[in-house]
Amino acid sequence: MRIRKLIWGLLLLISCSKPSALPDAAVFLSVREAVTKVTDASYERESAVTRWTVFVFDTGNGWYRYASSEDAAPLSFSLRAGRRYACLALVNPPLSLNPETVASADDIRGMTARLEDESPGCLQMYGECLLLPSSGTQRQEILVKRLSSRLELRGVNVDFSAWPAWAGKTLQLRHIYVTNAYRTTAYGEDYASVSPLRSAWYNTLGWHAGESASAALDALLGERNLNAAIDADHPYTLCHTFYLYPNPVDEDSRLTSAWTPRFTRLVLEAEVDGETYYYPADVPAMHRNQACSVSSVVIRGPGSSTPEGAALTSDVFSVSWDGGEHIILE
Repeated sequence: MRIRKLIWGLLLLISCSKPSALPDAAVFLSVREAVTKVTDASYERESAVTRWTVFVFDTGNGWYRYASSEDAAPLSFSLRAGRRYACLALVNPPLSLNPETVASADDIRGMTARLEDESPGCLQMYGECLLLPSSGTQRQEILVKRLSSRLELRGVNVDFSAWPAWAGKTLQLRHIYVTNAYRTTAYGEDYASVSPLRSAWYNTLGWHAGESASAALDALLGERNLNAAIDADHPYTLCHTFYLYPNPVDEDSRLTSAWTPRFTRLVLEAEVDGETYYYPADVPAMHRNQACSVSSVVIRGPGSSTPEGAALTSDVFSVSWDGGEHIILE
């Protein structure tokens, strides 16, 4: 499996001039989205930049300035040549972000992003770099990454040949959704600390519609009421995409009925002869800005009675995670 990488860039065009009578360098910033290649036109919305804020901090004394996409005037300010500055870029941050309340670069790195503030056409991104202004003209990129990762299911097949009682039957695929999804991540780190609180997770142990009072979040984590009839001659071929934050849990607790932090799961909920069955699959650990695709799902027999049921054997339910490796769009 080939791993392909995708990183966006915000291009900062910096012109620095140092007049002989002044110790400062005049810095002019312009920000644009770097060209991004995607593997499918339907993913172009993942690259959308609707707003941004760039902070520049003097690493020695804490002095800082910021610029926003909402600023109508050209972005310009003075930096002292020869000093070190940390440039931090937030792309598609929540509208509630108030740059005036930021006191340091670490304040930004420790800020918490919420999954319910994400949307496919406005995915949050973050990046930072070190700036060393000097006289003359400089070009500096801030590379930003999505805070979220993408989980994709490309289709569902059935094969009941090993289950005579189900021979010739039709499976009704009702719902596809993600459970045990971590709800926050810090801007400046790939993994947040693990919170045992159930309120720190979405869809714990099963689907909970409207848990955050956000229809957008429900759309990120599930596709409901599909009611698709599947048999050996009629597979399910629609593609479904979900967006998650990294799950910081290292060990699963599937066999614990009471809530404890556990792996994120992709769950297929289906019916055969009016009986409901669940087909959960553990989602491999993913970092931010990664994508993981399920290229093949085959249902061969009765599933679990709950979304957190015992892991199903391959003779009942098999999932191919594209070789088990993460895919990153290019």
